[in-house]
Amino acid sequence: MTSLDEIVYTLRNDAVENPPSRFAICSVEDDGEGFLLGWGLATADRVDVRSVVDNMTGQLGSLKVIGLLFGEPHEVVWIDPRPEGLDGPG
Repeated sequence: MTSLDEIVYTLRNDAVENPPSRFAICSVEDDGEGFLLGWGLATADRVDVRSVVDNMTGQLGSLKVIGLLFGEPHEVVWIDPRPEGLDGPG
């Protein structure tokens, strides 16, 4: 049987070895201007986003649907390395 301490140790190590990656979602205007639309955290199979304008949040399975939430054009700007295996632009 696994003890609680062993479970916590394993989960802590997994979190340290595979942290989520931070990103920002920015507007892209034709005149070269832009602004921050939202931000989020991503792993290889999950994307959590938050809008800075209307307090919208979402848990997505893909980056591909960010355009549906924030419109086009937009740019995903990675703060941390992009998770390997994550689909969609960015």
